[in-house]
Amino acid sequence: MKKTCIIGLYGYSGSGKTSLLERITEELAKTGLIVAVIKQSDKTADLDEKGKDTFRLTQAGAKTTAFLSPNQAVLFLKQNKDIWDIIRLIQLSGDPQIILVEGANDNKIKKIRIGEKPERENTIYTYEGDFDGLMNLILKEVNNVRM
Repeated sequence: MKKTCIIGLYGYSGSGKTSLLERITEELAKTGLIVAVIKQSDKTADLDEKGKDTFRLTQAGAKTTAFLSPNQAVLFLKQNKDIWDIIRLIQLSGDPQIILVEGANDNKIKKIRIGEKPERENTIYTYEGDFDGLMNLILKEVNNVRM
């Protein structure tokens, strides 16, 4: 497994994190990089649909259920996982060169702050609208990890 650059983004709800993450992802993909994204939240969510086979199997007691189709694979983990467990799973599934984590709060992850949210440990940049500067920083981080 190759080394992967991991960078998080954080900011208040409604600060534009997802829109900025979309733009960053598009630009990185255009350069040919393999990009993965994790959406981390402190809110609970259930993405599996009630009545669907995967939901029924989870309700029967499966802690992990996978759905495979010709165009995608979805893995449902009905258990609390550490961010590093998810990062390892993503690394095994596609060997990305960069993983972007929206809502990152792990102290080991380098982070970009968006807006006026109090600064978290290991923040390397505060985004204030300079997209080119942000992209230069991210590409520099990716290159540092890959060397």
